[in-house]
Amino acid sequence: MTEVIVAGHADYGTSVEKSMSMVMGKTTGFHFIDFDADDGVDSL
Repeated sequence: MTEVIVAGHADYGTSVEKSMSMVMGKTTGFHFIDFDADDGVDSL
């Protein structure tokens, strides 16, 4: 099975997750990550 990572700054990842769940219901194989302004390179 293919795994998909959705990542972006601020609340992009969780916003996409909420939108997808509203349209498609619970999805498997998707991982949503938010990067905050305080996150450093080590957290990537």
